Amino acid sequence: LKPGTLDKDDYLTYRVRHYLLSTLAVEDIIAGEKLLD
Repeated sequence: LKPGTLDKDDYLTYRVRHYLLSTLAVEDIIAGEKLLD
């Protein structure tokens, strides 16, 4: 393992998780608006 590899992987994992959570939240909002219509 090179120095900094773990940190970079952790950062990517965080970014991916954040992206997935944001996408799910947006889908929930869209689904909620469709239900309201």
